[in-house]
Amino acid sequence: MRFLIIAALIMACAETRAPASAGASENVTVGKCFARVGAGCQADSGCRPPFSTCQQGTCCSGELDPETCRCHCAGGPGCQPGYWCCPGHPNHVPPVEKLGTVMCRPRTDCIDNAP
Repeated sequence: MRFLIIAALIMACAETRAPASAGASENVTVGKCFARVGAGCQADSGCRPPFSTCQQGTCCSGELDPETCRCHCAGGPGCQPGYWCCPGHPNHVPPVEKLGTVMCRPRTDCIDNAP
């Protein structure tokens, strides 16, 4: 008798459970450029913000052209590995060249490295 009661309780719990949620891959929109050029991403946090952001599923330092999926910096070509599209940091030591001009710069020129 005890077995029947336990079995009935298990069946009742199984019937009232909420349906399993869909897998994460079914709910995530990654953008049309996902990993076509550069590293694929789903959020800015995967791209070293604020210098590189997730745009149409691709990490881009600058602006992404949604038609070609190419990253551009200040209207020019995209930055090479190790470079970010930025105006330079005012506290950088030694002072960066052309401070305030957005261009591809070594990553270290984009951050504050003052002692």
